[in-house]
Amino acid sequence: MALQTNKNWRDICAQLQNLETCCVHEYVFGHSNKSSIILKHDVECKADRALNIALIEAEHGLKATYYFQASVLHDSPEDVVKIGELGHEVAYHYDVLDECEGDYVEAANLFSKTMAEFSKLGWPVTTVCPHGNPIKIRNGWNSNKDFFRNLQVRNKFPGIVDIVVDAEKIFGADFNYITDAGYSWYKVGSISENDKENIPDIRIEKLSVFLQEKDGPTVISSHPHRWHYSSSKAWIQRSTFFILRGVARKLAKNQFFERIMSKFYFLAKKV
Repeated sequence: MALQTNKNWRDICAQLQNLETCCVHEYVFGHSNKSSIILKHDVECKADRALNIALIEAEHGLKATYYFQASVLHDSPEDVVKIGELGHEVAYHYDVLDECEGDYVEAANLFSKTMAEFSKLGWPVTTVCPHGNPIKIRNGWNSNKDFFRNLQVRNKFPGIVDIVVDAEKIFGADFNYITDAGYSWYKVGSISENDKENIPDIRIEKLSVFLQEKDGPTVISSHPHRWHYSSSKAWIQRSTFFILRGVARKLAKNQFFERIMSKFYFLAKKV
């Protein structure tokens, strides 16, 4: 994968201009071609970088869904509003079950509070996306995906669609979920079940080629805080990620350090 720079995202958008694209809301609620490319972004920090990506997409006539974590909503509400005003979908990238240590009642209350904050800002949420938190130790739940797998949660939030938990229902069995989560493009083996099953991902060498040859609906999911104007800054952040990931994997072999890292799991979203 080329360095994650705004220039390279601009090149991707230039190709997407010639393809059928939409945001998640448009696809879910029936206003798009069912073989579309669905653009989404998980905004875990640095809302200003997400705004840069949103501006590039708007210049190319593209609409995407921006899934904001609650911390970003609190810290940068003005950027959230600006992105929505560009015509993009504003939505919620939740990790309430991890934050509440598997307590569904507390998690539902926190989820409700954040949803109300989105509405107060002028952007009621209709679709959501769970966050992964790879170094979090869990006891009694698999991941944040379990939140919307829970029947009581479903009944409490009947109008909300979870793009990950509900992926097969939304897109059908033969869809593609492409992510830049590991600083490379990958087709995820099973986005809805990979917290329970070890289904290998497939690395994509050239996204442009894959998009020309792809069959069926395709979700492209990026992390805007990793995309920079500067090639040097993009290289530094990418290198830092791999160094920290290597250190974390070694420390995780020791139960003491694994528990320490788990307590500070939220820091991983910064890289």
